[in-house]
Amino acid sequence: MEFIKGPARKGLRFMVKTLPLRGRQRLVDLVGPWIAPPIGEPLALNGMFLVLNHQVRQHRMIYYGLYEEGMMNFLSLHVRPGDVVMDPGANVGYVTAYCLGLVGPGGHVHSFEPSPSANAHIRQSNKMGGHVNWTLWDLALTDHEGTGTFYDTPRVMRVGYACLATAATPKDGIPFEVKLTTVDKFCAEQGIQRVRFLKLDIEGSELRALKGAARMLAGNAIDIIMVETATYGTARPIAEKINTLLKDAGFRSHSMRRNGTLRPLDVMAMAPCRKDVIWMRKDL
Repeated sequence: MEFIKGPARKGLRFMVKTLPLRGRQRLVDLVGPWIAPPIGEPLALNGMFLVLNHQVRQHRMIYYGLYEEGMMNFLSLHVRPGDVVMDPGANVGYVTAYCLGLVGPGGHVHSFEPSPSANAHIRQSNKMGGHVNWTLWDLALTDHEGTGTFYDTPRVMRVGYACLATAATPKDGIPFEVKLTTVDKFCAEQGIQRVRFLKLDIEGSELRALKGAARMLAGNAIDIIMVETATYGTARPIAEKINTLLKDAGFRSHSMRRNGTLRPLDVMAMAPCRKDVIWMRKDL
């Protein structure tokens, strides 16, 4: 049946990526599992290979170009050739691969993946060391250097959840020792003068990572930061601290439309939710 399913996948992918259809995600959810390949299918994107399981919704949306559509369109508008991008919590590498096509050979994407499962997935799918503009680091970003406990989980390849012990202790967590670093230390060691885009979707360690970027923030050396932000329950005080820290550092907060354009956002006035917030320096 693969001789039928393969062309059907390609046809559906072309249709949802190029035609302004309403309900595209619903269509992919209905049809995608029926025409899924029997095993993980490599998707080539800007020199990287993403091995995707079409039975997993997140992977399915990546294949059909619908995952985090607003963010990808935003990145297309704001990440330029020659830029430096930092992608902690890279998982299967979708944001990394997308940005590789934007920064070009003169830029660089630094991926960080402390999850042994996700890290191995990326490395098994790609020839490491063969990219002039991409490096995968076995590191976790936080507010200090050294080593720490990281909890991998069986969910990490389905929903992307794994975390440092300083953020949470998941019931299904499998502890590993990982190396820790800060944005400031990493940039100093790598000679990075400016970061165009820093993605912080790192399962509760966002505030610590921002504290570890104090020097770069004070020097106006980070242009744009995406922070996954929760404003409910025990996460709300952390959101307030992130909000204050980035406002004091000269950033403004925004939400993203599907086409990648921004609208101003008052983070602490949002109804309780979890949302990707874009922080841009006021002088941009």
